[in-house]
Amino acid sequence: MALQYLYTRAFRRNARKLAGDESGVTSVEFAFLSIPYFLIIAGIIEIGMVALSGSTL
Repeated sequence: MALQYLYTRAFRRNARKLAGDESGVTSVEFAFLSIPYFLIIAGIIEIGMVALSGSTL
């Protein structure tokens, strides 16, 4: 029982430290937002290339 108490106490102490830590938040947000952004840009370029090739034929 005492060992479980120590693990719980250590977990809570470490969880409080990590909850206030915001280092790396910008890179995670960039990772989430960059994929859809670049897919949209690639789609716009692809549609432009299709429209250009269709108009030149």
